[in-house]
Amino acid sequence: MALRWHGRAFVQHIQEKERVKLEELAERALGVATSLVAVDTGALKSSLFARKNERERTVTVGFPVRTGYGIFVELGTRYMPARPFLRPALDSLVEI
Repeated sequence: MALRWHGRAFVQHIQEKERVKLEELAERALGVATSLVAVDTGALKSSLFARKNERERTVTVGFPVRTGYGIFVELGTRYMPARPFLRPALDSLVEI
């Protein structure tokens, strides 16, 4: 019986699976954040994005600077209670 090692094909297979999983995680996080974000005008909700970085193997969920008040919605102020939407979205990605 001969044993053959297909190292390169195996690595490519794993990398493809990883790329697909990052896409799934990015979409899931965006969906959770979109469902949780407080809506007044809808500007913050419509500006949410999810970005994957395959090189660094990371997923980023956020909002552009032009909707910078999102940080106040997420963390609250002394006049307004926090209404988190990003942290729960990222927490939902943790698979135990």
